Amino acid sequence: FRSELPGVSREAGHQRVRESALSLARVYVSITVIEYVLLLFTGLIPYDALLHALGTIPTGGFSNYSESVRGLDNVRAEVVITIFMFLSGINFGWYDVLVRAGWKTFFKRLWASSEFRWYLGIALVSMFVIAGILYANGGTNGDVSMAARASGKDYSQFSTAIRDSSFLVVSMQTSTGFGTVNFDVWPQFARILLMFLAVIGACAGSTGGGIKVIRVLIVCKAAIVGVQRFIRPRAIHAVRVDGQSLEEASVASITSYFALWVMVFGAGTLLLCAYNIDLQTAATAVIATLNNIGPGLAGVGPFGNFADMPSMVKLVLAFFMILGRLEFYAAVALLMPSLWKR
Repeated sequence: FRSELPGVSREAGHQRVRESALSLARVYVSITVIEYVLLLFTGLIPYDALLHALGTIPTGGFSNYSESVRGLDNVRAEVVITIFMFLSGINFGWYDVLVRAGWKTFFKRLWASSEFRWYLGIALVSMFVIAGILYANGGTNGDVSMAARASGKDYSQFSTAIRDSSFLVVSMQTSTGFGTVNFDVWPQFARILLMFLAVIGACAGSTGGGIKVIRVLIVCKAAIVGVQRFIRPRAIHAVRVDGQSLEEASVASITSYFALWVMVFGAGTLLLCAYNIDLQTAATAVIATLNNIGPGLAGVGPFGNFADMPSMVKLVLAFFMILGRLEFYAAVALLMPSLWKR
């Protein structure tokens, strides 16, 4: 339970596990039903609405169309799914605050959370950066870029660029994996930025994957504190989040998690390269499986798959999917001989 709620969530620690589970179940079902109803209002048939609602809230990304959400051909449905993917990336404990304390307290406490502010900020900045890149490569005289031609989109209209960038940014950041366009033909910076978003992930306590925003935030602050201690070794420096000074043990635990993730990522990439898989495919395949996203780049891009990979590679990537879903500490602990002796 502790490994699934990293960071400094105060709400989760004030309830017993059983009460938290029941509360989260109610919230989960309620949000799913709300999205299902809204998708019906967009014009989707009940079957499509149900499947995409069930694929959005758990950030699973499953669709009954081979082209994913693009197959719906419904702009309003894309907007609804984008909103609920983003909501699914928020700590579900905050929704319990909404139920217990009302909207005013909910928004006040939510905005006081540095993790949420960074989660929102990263998403918004990434949306406009990628939209700007697509727009700049779209042209205005009919001679659109190779990227636009290959994806079947003319990004000379900023509205088209912001529509696709918003959906893909939220989809990748929350590890949902839904798609509306082949982003593997986008300009290089946009493609790599999407992979970085997938690594950072959503908020702790959400259904999203990735390292989690709070962990990345704490690691960055710990690095800054480390530099400050190097400059002024006698001064007292502490890693602070939301006005709280974190214990050294908590910071060490999070930084070791980050180091463990990097080690597994590096080892996995090298292993795939040993099977003559190109570096881009290998690295993004590991990112896609460790963070439970689905698509990567190149051979495992939105229009690619893992079918042609060697059986051993598939087994390794299947293990990575389990590892990413269970959180590293919980899964790796099971492999430690010291645990078997207890």
